[in-house]
Amino acid sequence: TEGTVLAAAECGGYIKVYDVRCKGRAMISRKIHKNGSDVNVLAWNRTVANLLATGGDDGTFCVWDLRTFQSKGGSDAGPKPL
Repeated sequence: TEGTVLAAAECGGYIKVYDVRCKGRAMISRKIHKNGSDVNVLAWNRTVANLLATGGDDGTFCVWDLRTFQSKGGSDAGPKPL
């Protein structure tokens, strides 16, 4: 719902979230498929702006709360889907 924010699905299991006002770097860059499966599709929730749905080559479909997407304390455990 934010006009300056976009999400990109990438090979290797990554998604990145960009804000066009911050050129040259992703606001969020996380590997969501630990097995390295490509992320093929994603969609924002039109009602709740911090929710993002993804689907991958491994057949999984997940809904993510982007408020909990960044790791804490240097942990590489990664985010958990809802």
